[in-house]
Amino acid sequence: MTLRTRLAWIYGVAFALAVLLFAFVSLASIDHALRRSLDERLATAVSAVTALVDVHHGAIAFDDEDRAQMQQALAGAMEGVVFDARGRVVAATTTAIPPAVVATAREARGGLARAQLRSGGHDLRAAFNAVTRGSTVFGVVAVWQSSDFIDEFDRDAAIAMALAALVLGGGVILLSAGLARRALAPLERFTTLATEIEAHDLSRRIERHESDELGRLASAFDRMLDRLQAAFARQRQFTADASHELRAPLAVMRTETDVALAKERSAAEYRAALETIAGEVERIDTLVGALLMAARADSAQLQIEPVDVGEIALLTVQRFAPAAAARGISIETDARDDAFVEGDAQALDRALAAILHNALDFARHAIGVEVRRSGEHVEIAVADDGRGFTVEALAHGTERFWRGDSARRRGSTGLGLSIADAIARAHGGALRLTNVAPHGARVTIILRSSPRHLDRA
Repeated sequence: MTLRTRLAWIYGVAFALAVLLFAFVSLASIDHALRRSLDERLATAVSAVTALVDVHHGAIAFDDEDRAQMQQALAGAMEGVVFDARGRVVAATTTAIPPAVVATAREARGGLARAQLRSGGHDLRAAFNAVTRGSTVFGVVAVWQSSDFIDEFDRDAAIAMALAALVLGGGVILLSAGLARRALAPLERFTTLATEIEAHDLSRRIERHESDELGRLASAFDRMLDRLQAAFARQRQFTADASHELRAPLAVMRTETDVALAKERSAAEYRAALETIAGEVERIDTLVGALLMAARADSAQLQIEPVDVGEIALLTVQRFAPAAAARGISIETDARDDAFVEGDAQALDRALAAILHNALDFARHAIGVEVRRSGEHVEIAVADDGRGFTVEALAHGTERFWRGDSARRRGSTGLGLSIADAIARAHGGALRLTNVAPHGARVTIILRSSPRHLDRA
């Protein structure tokens, strides 16, 4: 069953149940009102008849004039009877006095009383009033009327309202089906679009941007497709770039192997071939490691906790110190500020390591690492005294596999700054590339300061 059909049935059944509930409450109210009105008319009639009864010499006196007035007082379908103290009929508007009325009258003991009786297969409403003088009871006046007309009205009205509920419910189902078809038309387009979309074609869009719920859903769906398309584009580009980068060392290895196996070679020639192959293997290993680091940066699966950025900087610089000393490069660290962020310590260490590795390739004599708080942010800046960034590097330095000519000569993978940029963005921060005077480059990771510092500020 489709959603449209389910909605139509739900609305139709709900409406029918609402009509039936309304009918039940209405019938109950009408039934109560009719029975109360009948009881009031019976009470008025029995009081009027009681007022006609006279008592002479210890017995009820009821003449023909009284009987005529009694007949006038009991208008319509009401019947009445006057009993004396012994239960004998003094006056009556009918000879067919229901036994239930006679039995109930015998038990009447002063005051007005009402009763619901059953006699001869009919329901009766009756009112009784004793004829008293002082504390002595001289007789009883009884007035009754059949209440079958109320039951018949209840039954006929219930049948009519049930049929109306069914008809109206069916109409609501048909109307709801049409309205649901129109209201859910965008969902049909969602379904059709989702069915037609494939991984290699994410260009289709719903392009419905009304302010209602479905419009907002369509906008969210289009934005999701935008993100998916961008993600697939990055994945395709990443795969193509990685394949291109791996193809070069593999080609060199294949060439060296083919040349070495083409004919008998001397030991020195074999050694030279193996050294070349070993160099290319090391290059592939470095590239694969960088690719894995880039994949981790993209996944953004961070273990968020309070992190001391200054401590991370000191430990990372400590690891790079031997390599820097071997190249004759000094690394100065300034991490005096108490700088905490909410982040992943390992990811931030990878980002700083990628930047330092890049700085070692270009620095001449010195690298400076500075950690400082700046307003609501913490900045980690790595500066070197190399030639600085070219205009192209400032524009494209964080792109995957982008390398300037000098970087290509040094055998860079072109992933270092892009990894740092991805990690910074995963933390809600940014990576900034600038040049410093008189010469050199500066790479700055900007992160939001931990709330503990913002509270103190």
